Amino acid sequence: MKYLKLFEDYKISKIGKNTPGKFQYVDGIKYKIGNEQNTLTVSIDSVQHTTENEFYPEQIEKYVKYISEGGVIESFPVEEVKIATNLVDMLEWLDDHENFDTMYDILNGTFFLPIEKNEKTPWYLPQILDKDDYPEYSRIYKRASKLEEVFPPHDRTKEEIELLESLAKVFNYFDEESEYYLIDFNHRFAAVKELGKKEVLIEIM
Repeated sequence: MKYLKLFEDYKISKIGKNTPGKFQYVDGIKYKIGNEQNTLTVSIDSVQHTTENEFYPEQIEKYVKYISEGGVIESFPVEEVKIATNLVDMLEWLDDHENFDTMYDILNGTFFLPIEKNEKTPWYLPQILDKDDYPEYSRIYKRASKLEEVFPPHDRTKEEIELLESLAKVFNYFDEESEYYLIDFNHRFAAVKELGKKEVLIEIM
């Protein structure tokens, strides 16, 4: 019970309304900006909590009340992590059934999908890296981190060029998409989620 009493006295971090600095509203919440160059607005679903953290409902509730009453918070400090950084990882990620909609949006209507050749598992994208199944792509470099590295630059075949046109969409997607991991502020982030916000302001550290 003594612990609970101490916990009830926990004071959340607040920013005074007259605090100097730059501020920005995102999805109805006023944020104090840190390093403006590294600050951006992202979908709240692209931000993950820190892996080692205990959540206390009472702390979250205090932040919910504070924010809903117009309280100012700092932008969320995050670490940026690319979803995938090489061709084989990109294809494996797209092939995951949880990412089917994204895969379909990227590749629908392209030459890329090897459906006819692989009727048993038509959506297994990494199979194009198998030189036995796809000898026309035997020069492919599965660890390519950018489009220019996928095939040797000289004497590219018609099949290689056609595949590159589709893979360009894949590389463009992963160049732009990242996941973000909170470095701090887990409870106030949980409060923002509880308030139903769709976007947050983050600062890449």
